[in-house]
This record gives sequence, structure tokens and C-alpha cells, in this order.
Amino acid sequence: MNSLIEDFAKYLKFEKGASKLTQRSYIYDAREFIKYLEQKKIELHIVKLSHLRAYLGSIYTDKESSTMARKLSALKSFFKFLKRENHIKDNHAEVLSIPKKRHKLPSFLNIDEIYILLNSPNVETMHGARDKSILELFYATGMRLSELVELNLKSFEKDFSRVKVLGKRNKERFIPVGRAASQALKAYIKVRKNGIQFSPEAFFLSQKGSRLSGRQVARIVDKYIMKASLNKKISPHSLRHTFATHLLENGADLRAIQELLGHVNLSTTQRYTHLSVDKLMEVYDKTHPRSNQ
Repeated sequence: MNSLIEDFAKYLKFEKGASKLTQRSYIYDAREFIKYLEQKKIELHIVKLSHLRAYLGSIYTDKESSTMARKLSALKSFFKFLKRENHIKDNHAEVLSIPKKRHKLPSFLNIDEIYILLNSPNVETMHGARDKSILELFYATGMRLSELVELNLKSFEKDFSRVKVLGKRNKERFIPVGRAASQALKAYIKVRKNGIQFSPEAFFLSQKGSRLSGRQVARIVDKYIMKASLNKKISPHSLRHTFATHLLENGADLRAIQELLGHVNLSTTQRYTHLSVDKLMEVYDKTHPRSNQ
């Protein structure tokens, strides 16, 4: 089975062009399904629709709809691969439907809160300088967590005015970096250890000198949310949402935000961005010809 998983991993990476996060998630889900079959003593080549439904039912109770949707998507991709490689005769997974996701509006910070957060790290230390540059970069660019952890020294232009990121489906895009974030990045690079044995090309380094993981970055964000005494559940994704919300509230075009976020569809951007009722009323009063008549 290990060789089968390895082949599936290559299929996701080279043929599907899946992001590293998707690759890891789908491989984990495929392993989880195979483990279930082994426990039930079911051979992979005889799996029927009833087996698939029984498996999904066994994990449904403690999973959110978004997690279930991902697991089912992974299963469908895995069985499509199995069918193509003639490991199975019939692909019963293709008739399964993915449950609709409940689109929750992510938490975000207002202007005062984001300023408090950005000023929380102690920039007199190397890790404080690193953490401030991480927070500033999230807010300045709206990049994904997966994109941030993959940044290398060569990802930035020399003056840190722009950064190249590798998004979903290996699609590259350039994002401008604001002055405050550029200054924070320059301050970090001055104290960043050089010639690190583990990941010399990685931009954001852990205490051991290796590339920071997504989990480590999430913990860094948690640390400063607590330090800033912000009574909100904020994640790196929330900072991405904060970036988009503040741009929109200050008059940025929705399609420009779409490009900055790296969304394929405009409808995805519309779910990330919103205006408060007060802001809508303000725009209406200023722009509608008969609003004050």
C-alpha cells in the first residue's frame, strides 16, 4: 500500500498540480481510508458504494462539514487515480456528492486592533523582529499561510517592495509590499542568522534554523493575539480576511483584491470581503444622487 500512496502523491503533485497543503491532506485522508479497509478486512479492488458510504458514516459524527467535504474530495480524487491506473474496475466514488460547506464569515480585526497586534512583538530580539515581519507581511499582502511558509530569500525584490508567491495549482503572482512591512522585513533580515545548515534559502526560520512550519506560524499569531489582549479568535486566515476587508472599505476595486488574493473566481473574493452597515450607508449617502433629497 505504501507504493500506492507514493504513486498517488506523485499524481497529486505532477498531474493535478495540487498545493502542498492539499497534497498532505489528501495523502493523509487516503491513508486513513486504507486503514479503515484493513480494519474491516476489505480488499481495495472489491470496494463498493456501500463500503464508501459506511466509511463516510463512521467519520461523519465528529467532523465539520468543511472537513467532510475535503475528505470526500480526497476520496474521489484517490479513486479517480485508482481507476486510471487499473487498480480498480469500477469507480464508485464518482457518484458520491460533496456536502455543501457552511460559509462562515472569518473573524477580522478593525484598524485599531490590527495596529495593536502589529506593535506587540519586541523587535529588540531576533525572534521578535521575525514575528513582527510575519504579522506585517500577512496584513500587507493578504497571502495565505501556505504561501508565507514557502517564502525564500529570493522571493523578495532587493528593496522588499514586492514579493513573489506560489499559490494554489502552482500559480505564481507578485504582490506589492507596503512601506511598514518592508521596513519590518529589512529589520528582520539584518538579524536573521546567515549560513543556516538546515534551510539556508528559507526566509522565515525557527529557533533551530529550519523553515518555519504552518503550525509554528499559527502559534506565533496566537501568541500575539493573547499578548495584545484581543478578545477574538484570530488565525492567519483572519489576517488575510482583514487585509481584504480594509482594502474594500477604503475603496479598492473587488477585481484588484481578487488578483492580490490569488482567487480564480470573483465569487470567492466576495465571500472574503464585506462592508459594515455603517460603511455601506456612508458610501450610499456620498454616491447616490437622491440619497439626501
